[in-house]
Amino acid sequence: MTHGPRTRNATSETAHGLRDVPRPLWAGIAIGVIAFFVEISSSSITRENGVVTQCMYVDYAGFIAAGAIVVCAVLTVLTCVRRGLTPRVLPLAWIGIPVILALGVVHVLRGAGIFGGIC
Repeated sequence: MTHGPRTRNATSETAHGLRDVPRPLWAGIAIGVIAFFVEISSSSITRENGVVTQCMYVDYAGFIAAGAIVVCAVLTVLTCVRRGLTPRVLPLAWIGIPVILALGVVHVLRGAGIFGGIC
């Protein structure tokens, strides 16, 4: 008994590679890396008798980068859903989403001066 040619679901059975990863994910990675080299900050240090009594540091570039990364993560999810790229079909994209969100958290901490600040 012979069977006719099988029809393949193009979304679920074709091989997917790096070129199929949504562009917003690549943008989020690029923003996350480049933002480590950009600093737009303000600081204030108060001293009394030569002793630091108050220190404030804010890096606005960290907050801007974190916001842009969140937008890229949301756009990546929307693109994957629209294309039908489930985690089983293209796991690289779905692994990349929490990675760029972790970069966003690092940039929030950097923006608040907790990580990499002068205080």
